[in-house]
Amino acid sequence: MTPEDALKALVNIQSKIDTANAETLKEEHNLKLSYFNSLKETMAERDTLIKEIDGFWEAVLCCSECAELLAEMDYREGQEETSIDISWIDEIIVEYREDFKYYVGIKAKENAYFKNTLLEKEFSLFEGPECISTQIEWKNKKLIENPLVRFFSSADSSDDDTNMAIFQLLSDIYFNAVYYYVRLPEDESDCCEHKH
Repeated sequence: MTPEDALKALVNIQSKIDTANAETLKEEHNLKLSYFNSLKETMAERDTLIKEIDGFWEAVLCCSECAELLAEMDYREGQEETSIDISWIDEIIVEYREDFKYYVGIKAKENAYFKNTLLEKEFSLFEGPECISTQIEWKNKKLIENPLVRFFSSADSSDDDTNMAIFQLLSDIYFNAVYYYVRLPEDESDCCEHKH
């Protein structure tokens, strides 16, 4: 067998692996979608109760590793470490959707950066349609260095790894929010002061 023939055979094998991998991703998404749909009523009940606790989402975000992980995503060699401002976040919404799509929404508090009250993003597991994203209505002080704001404002579907990483981070926080909240230190304000 010549090297060229070996390469053709390898490409064919890789194609079979890619096809099997795509099928696995579809099955995994459908399983998560089914799980999500089975929890909709429970999550709606939980989200209603969360609204009774002032500062719930900010406390969860501050005291989880969310801000630190976002900062790591944005870190470049040689730059000084910076904290990521998440104080503008009022509520998180995460959904698995039909057609292998993912949705994230964040309701925003009044803030110095933008006028939007809701930031939304929907993107697909597979290449294809452009992402649905939010047109940010900036005030004077832009927050473009914040990877979370960039996530919502980017309609670039070629950044699938970043989209999925942020979705998974916010999904973990969304589905496990009560777990994170009950693990807060007694004075969660100490925790939040270190994160923004």
